[in-house]
Amino acid sequence: MLKTVRKGFRFAILLALAATGAVLARAKIQTQGSGPLREYERIPVSLRQSPALPSPPQQSPAPPTGPMLDTVVLDPAHGGTDEGAHGSGGIVEKDVVLTLARVVQSRLERDGVTVVMTRQGDQTLSFEQRAAIANARPDAIFITLHVGSSGPVGSANVYYYDFSQVIENLPETPAAGLVYWDRAQQRSEGFSRRLAQLLQVELSERLRGSPELPSAVPVYQLREIAEPAVAIEIENVNAPSAAALDALGRPLSEAISRAIQSFRIVYPTGAR
Repeated sequence: MLKTVRKGFRFAILLALAATGAVLARAKIQTQGSGPLREYERIPVSLRQSPALPSPPQQSPAPPTGPMLDTVVLDPAHGGTDEGAHGSGGIVEKDVVLTLARVVQSRLERDGVTVVMTRQGDQTLSFEQRAAIANARPDAIFITLHVGSSGPVGSANVYYYDFSQVIENLPETPAAGLVYWDRAQQRSEGFSRRLAQLLQVELSERLRGSPELPSAVPVYQLREIAEPAVAIEIENVNAPSAAALDALGRPLSEAISRAIQSFRIVYPTGAR
């Protein structure tokens, strides 16, 4: 299941960054909510800074001469000690998303797309580690797979990050040459929304019960990704068997493949 940032909730984590030597202090509280997104986290105003993303070009870039968006960072959520949601019939989210991710990986690679998996097995990875894997690859997109617990079995929902739903008290401009780590997604917010729209249309055509429009939600994991990033939540962990969810691999992979092909047309290389 997805974790979201909500107003009024705070957390604190001490994280040493080997690459920059920076230190982040956070304060953490979780509470239960309603609907498919039940766990919430709040980002404090005192945040880590990371190396800046390239500034947007002042002029329209020349048409790219090479392939656009030839890399997808595919994230099977949870893993290791973080098992994710548990279904009434014994289904475990971390296992389902890994199985589905492998099917998606196979389809995308067949289409000539390079796929980087954040985990290949049952590893425990933090959100920061997953973000670092994604942010190390320019002109890529990030897709994280989850399993929900409340929607119609066999449906899928797409989410993109919405900064307007979170109170931000950070200064508008950080120190020269830096951007706030927890605002990394802000420059790609529009592209993420477009990617989410394309994905949701494709999924609604293949998975009955899926909505036609994505949802703008402050999904915590997405805010530190500097590239177009979305979360796909498959329903649902209370399916009668894991096989019912595994069967979604083919239509899910087809939908993602078609959406990426369409998105590559509208996303300029070097936009990050």
